[in-house]
Amino acid sequence: MTDGEPDLTQDGPSRRSQAPARRRRGRPPHPDILTPREWEVLALVRERLTNEAIAERLGITAAGAKYHVSQILSKLGVATREEAAAWQPEPAARVAEAFQPRRTRWLRLLTPLTLAKALGIAAALAAVAGLGVLAWAAIQMSDDGNSGAGRR
Repeated sequence: MTDGEPDLTQDGPSRRSQAPARRRRGRPPHPDILTPREWEVLALVRERLTNEAIAERLGITAAGAKYHVSQILSKLGVATREEAAAWQPEPAARVAEAFQPRRTRWLRLLTPLTLAKALGIAAALAAVAGLGVLAWAAIQMSDDGNSGAGRR
């Protein structure tokens, strides 16, 4: 064991719990339906090239080309290379519209919860304030009773 390294033979925090939070590995998700490389492969599929020909053209292995074609078929929801070649992306405006209802649906679902939470908090605050007024009144009544008894 060198200086600065934790002794893992003793009971105590593990090295993992001492490590800082790590980022996710790999590339972040691409905002488009296909990655730029998959668009390249799709263009070559549209030229009716085989996996081997695609691999040669792109300078990758045949297995790499096969993987890209498989990912394209999966992402586009098609079963064959011919269907992938015929596939056309939707216009950007239609894609944007497709995402819009999701946001409003979440807002619609969130709004009743927010109102219910606000009403619940308001009711709780009103109850606490009412109890405070009752406690204050009780203290005032007991103080009035004690001060009156002391005067006699």
